[in-house]
Amino acid sequence: MTKTVNSPKLNKLKINDYPHLFLDIELCDNIPDGWDRDNPSSLDIACICVMTIDSQLTENTVVHHNEGKSMTHEQIQVVCNQVKEISSQGGKFITWNGLGFDMQLLDKIDNTLKQLILSEHHIDLMFHFTRKKGYMIGLNKVSQGFSIGEKTMTGLDAVKLWAKGEFQKVIDYNIKDVELLRDIYYKVIETSKIKWLSGNHNICYLNVDISQLSVDNSLNIPRPAEKDISWMTKEHKRICEWAWRVKPIV
Repeated sequence: MTKTVNSPKLNKLKINDYPHLFLDIELCDNIPDGWDRDNPSSLDIACICVMTIDSQLTENTVVHHNEGKSMTHEQIQVVCNQVKEISSQGGKFITWNGLGFDMQLLDKIDNTLKQLILSEHHIDLMFHFTRKKGYMIGLNKVSQGFSIGEKTMTGLDAVKLWAKGEFQKVIDYNIKDVELLRDIYYKVIETSKIKWLSGNHNICYLNVDISQLSVDNSLNIPRPAEKDISWMTKEHKRICEWAWRVKPIV
């Protein structure tokens, strides 16, 4: 499935690092207990939505899938090649938790991506947020913070629908998540902030330097002071600790 639209509204942002690539992965099954971000096992991929925006601000969206079966290595390699091509052109690929999930799965198919995943070409907005604040935040909370819409369901819902054979609903959800990611990214660029809706239903924001959003720059962010994360439980801290185990490739 492909759709192409023009995005003239992006002109005002004066971004010089096009092309951009946004991606999101949906699974055939739930992530198993004990799945390790530091040493991830392969997972069956249902579909991968890839949106690209070129220097002419033409937007192209493709959902890669295998007609209801798990995607083959060859199909996933096509996405890996897209990421490498965007990077070779000096562009950026933008994810939400890509460092801890999506790009890990692509790396299982093509480990030549490893350098790119930790490079200036990759912007993982959730990883940047986590390094700044000490905890993770969901895409939905941020889209609500920016008042640009909400997720239509969760990844767990998508797995259930896929098992029922309702593949188009999962594909539509996959597209919606990538559209939210795109809109969030451009809001961050426009405002130099990441906004989110807190558990108390307050709009919070984090000031960011948009020139420092990439993964390689995010790795230089020091750990937040203990007083700033004292409200977190030990289990919550343990879950988020992975963000400080990520090391640059030298």
